Amino acid sequence: MKLKILDLNLWMLPSFLSSDHKKRLQGFIQLVKKTNPDIITLQEVWLRKYIAFIRKNLRGYHTHHPGHKLFNKSGLLTLSKMKPSAWHFHRFPKLRGENRVEKLAGKGYLMIKLSFADRQFHIVNTHLYCESPRNKRKLTEQQFAMLKRLTVKGDWIVCGDLNLDESKFEKLNKKHFTHHTVKAFTVSAENKYTHSRLNRFGFRDLKLDYTLIRTEKNNIRLRTKVLQKPLVSDHYAVLTTFTFI
Repeated sequence: MKLKILDLNLWMLPSFLSSDHKKRLQGFIQLVKKTNPDIITLQEVWLRKYIAFIRKNLRGYHTHHPGHKLFNKSGLLTLSKMKPSAWHFHRFPKLRGENRVEKLAGKGYLMIKLSFADRQFHIVNTHLYCESPRNKRKLTEQQFAMLKRLTVKGDWIVCGDLNLDESKFEKLNKKHFTHHTVKAFTVSAENKYTHSRLNRFGFRDLKLDYTLIRTEKNNIRLRTKVLQKPLVSDHYAVLTTFTFI
């Protein structure tokens, strides 16, 4: 049996903060139809109209998001072909030193529970704290530590923009999660959207987006690909295939 998960920071901020929304959304729909994932985990889908567009064009998926009257709190959106048995959103505890943008974003994690291969999996979609300048990582590291404590028992898959480069991730992970290491960046100076005048970060080549697994049984193989085309965001999409053996 196989399970495919597509993960992407979609960069769907309000129009004055990002660009080419319609073009990129249409490209994203084509990407989904081409890759045919079982689960999709998205970050930075902030406005309800973007969620409505995705739901309308991907009718074969169940959709879950934190929701809010004004915007999609935390920016998280998870879609799955299988109907989850349960789902919930949990905001990370407020941390001393958070900047105003991150406080407004309300970062946290969105979890759905699914039965697959005679096991119950917890699928976590998250977007960890991003502080500028990027050498200040303490708050991001604290949130990652929370994810590790959350996933001690049971079967877990964690997807999202962790805002940790690979060397820092490996140092903090300490073999808690398993993942397929790929020699490819998920944000790159070659991506034209990282140079957009509306992008508040000056990106360099980094791997910030991950699909991770923590399981009580060692019978799953995973393989990850970074998809640079079609270009639909200032991040590249991450497609991971889980093979149950």
